[in-house]
This record gives sequence, structure tokens and C-alpha cells, in this order.
Amino acid sequence: MNFQIIEIIIAVVIAFTASGSLVVAIISLKSSIKVKKKQMRLREKQEELVNLQLKHHKMIMEKELSDHLPEKVADIRVSLEGSTRKARFVIRNWGDSPAVNVNLNVEPVDGHTSPLIEDDIKSKLPIPRLTPGSDCAFIAAISFESGTTFDVSWSWREVDGTEKKESSRLSL
Repeated sequence: MNFQIIEIIIAVVIAFTASGSLVVAIISLKSSIKVKKKQMRLREKQEELVNLQLKHHKMIMEKELSDHLPEKVADIRVSLEGSTRKARFVIRNWGDSPAVNVNLNVEPVDGHTSPLIEDDIKSKLPIPRLTPGSDCAFIAAISFESGTTFDVSWSWREVDGTEKKESSRLSL
């Protein structure tokens, strides 16, 4: 009989130990689940912060680039090219933007006459749009009456509406 009581006591102790282990396992599982959820929330917040940092960095870089980029403008230049027999006034756009309503004026120096052919000028001026890298040539009828030196002025409008004017003395 004593032996049976001892076996019962041992069984009860084992049952309590097993149930205690089960309780500890359940508590550990709940704790582990809470930690996992916190880790997931922290990872989400960390990803959100990283995305915000990347967005902020991108905005800063775009601002720096836009501050350092030169403004796109037309760069209109006029040259007198060729020989006295095949001379031409050439208007070129060396810039990064189109020029609008481009005009040219050629004034002979020392009382000479204009070398420009009136029909050529009337048919081409004003140039409605001179794109970057393009040009427009005008026949220059160089003679003793016209001379070979000219005061040239030209004007245009930028795409944003800004009026520009340049001048130079050209000769063959």
C-alpha cells in the first residue's frame, strides 16, 4: 500500500511538473509571438524611414542638379562666309533652345550700299523658329558699291518670351 501511495505521489508530481512545463511553454510561446509582432512593426517602421530618407535624398540631389544646370537658351550668331563671289550672311543657333522671330539687319560701313538681295531677305525674314544647330543663309552680293565691311545686328525671342539683341562688325 505504501508503494501505491508513493507511485500516486510520483504520478501527481510528474503531472504537476508536466503541467508546469506546459504552462511555461505556453507563456514562452505567447512571449515569442509578441516579440515577433514587435519585430515586424519595427521592420515596417524601419523600411518606412529608409524610404523617407531615400525620398529626401532624391529631392536634395534634384535641387542641387537643378541649381547647377545652366538655363537652356538660344545662342544666335551671325557670320559672313564664302568668297566675294559666293558670300553669304549665315545666322546659326549654337544654343540649346530654339529662337523665335529671328531678324537680321546689315548696315554697310563708310556710305556703301547693302549687299543683301531684297527678295531673299523678304522671303526669309523674320525666321519664325530657328532650332538648335540649324542655320539660315542670305546671299551677300559683294561689289565695289557694297564694300566688304558691315555693321550687323540681329534679334530674336527666347521660348520664354525674353527679347535678345546682338551686334557685330563683320568683314570678308
